[in-house]
Amino acid sequence: MANQQRKNLVNPPIKEAIFAIYFKENINAENLNNFKETAYVKSKYPIVKLNYKFQVTNKSSENTNTNKPEFHTNQQQEGYTLQCENDCNNLIQVFPTHMSYHNFNKYAGWSSMFSELEQIWKVFCESVGKNNISRLNVRYINQIELPLPLNNGFGDYITLLPLIPSNLNQSVNNFFMQVNIPDALNQMQGTITETILPNTQNQNSLNFLIDLSVLKQGPFDCNDSEIWNWLTKMREFKNELFFSCITEKTENLFN
Repeated sequence: MANQQRKNLVNPPIKEAIFAIYFKENINAENLNNFKETAYVKSKYPIVKLNYKFQVTNKSSENTNTNKPEFHTNQQQEGYTLQCENDCNNLIQVFPTHMSYHNFNKYAGWSSMFSELEQIWKVFCESVGKNNISRLNVRYINQIELPLPLNNGFGDYITLLPLIPSNLNQSVNNFFMQVNIPDALNQMQGTITETILPNTQNQNSLNFLIDLSVLKQGPFDCNDSEIWNWLTKMREFKNELFFSCITEKTENLFN
């Protein structure tokens, strides 16, 4: 329980938080467009950007009278992005395969995002129609500025690191590491991605990325209350992954 008291950082290093809900079957464009026409979306997310899929088709084989290649291009709407006004940090992306809700730059907090997603999903189900859900995904992208120099290496701040053989130089200029870890009951799948990002603004720190993704397989019904129970559990597992990857010294950077 003592460890639980440390798990609310005053200034968490979250650059983007994403909730994604994947559909069991693709939803056609007409039904998807019903959502962006609702009063709720028009009032809260009035900026609409259509997403298109471009296709290039080789028509040469269909024309036997010429040996010259003939290419035709066409575009098809592939969902859309909804944004709010006045420097808002939230957006919604809608595709035939899934819908995602994003909070970026300035973290709004779990409670705010969770309640907003509940409302968004309620309107989505009512406007698009009942559809089954294949899986849920919660993803948090964290960027941690580690103060330089790292006199004792990354170990002062990060616990999950690549193991360098003792006969090699222990200095690491860069690395990319990804680990898949199920939760204790094997009900959710967590993915931890770590790497070093270029840092052009502050030469006195090193920009370290911890990208956490938690996946829960369905199926769920569109209005299934278990969706929200599982998202809460996914958040708890995500926190367990994050705090297991950093040291108390790193926590102190954000408190």
